[in-house]
Amino acid sequence: MGRGTEKMVKAAKKFAETQYKTFTDRYGQQMIDLLELPIRLVLSPFTLAIDVAGSAPRGFGLPELASKISFSAIFLVATLGTYDIALELGKKVVCQR
Repeated sequence: MGRGTEKMVKAAKKFAETQYKTFTDRYGQQMIDLLELPIRLVLSPFTLAIDVAGSAPRGFGLPELASKISFSAIFLVATLGTYDIALELGKKVVCQR
C-alpha cells in the first residue's frame, strides 16, 4: 500500500469509529431493548410465575393461586351462560307475541 491509501484507511476508520460512537451513545439502549423484546416475550410466563411465587406470603403458593383462578373462571362461565340463556329465552318470548 502506498502512503495515500494508508491515510485514506486511517481516515475511514476514524470516521467509522466516531459514527459508531455517536450512534451507540444516541440509540444504544433503544437498540438493546428492541433486541431483547422477543426474548422477554417468550420468557414472560416463566418470570411472571416466579414473581408471583416469590412475592406470595407464607402458606400461599401456586396451587392456591391456580385454585382461586379456576374458581373464579367457573363463576365467569356460569355468569356468561346465564346471560346467554336469558337472551335466548327473551328472543323466544318476543318472537311468540
